[in-house]
Amino acid sequence: MVAERSGLDPARLFDALGGGYAGSRLLHVKGLRFVAHDHHAASAAKLMIKDPSFALQEAERTGTPADLIQPLHSLFCDLAGAGLGDLDSSVVQAYLESRPVGSSG
Repeated sequence: MVAERSGLDPARLFDALGGGYAGSRLLHVKGLRFVAHDHHAASAAKLMIKDPSFALQEAERTGTPADLIQPLHSLFCDLAGAGLGDLDSSVVQAYLESRPVGSSG
């Protein structure tokens, strides 16, 4: 979203990322979805709540900081609460695009 709003071609960005250590099948598949703004369900966004929930529980149990997990968990909970949970996890793109600039939650 930042790349697109900055005038960068998202397809070229994903190509560049895919050529480095970030390259993976997941980056390729989700990158195509982000470029096309295609959010039809392949892996429902609401399923993305389970793993961060587990990670937060384990972090609390073990006394481990979870600074990056909490915002991710909150994002997908909010997204599901907005009625987008049955769409593909790439719908996070549309959800963030719909929020006001400077909105943090």
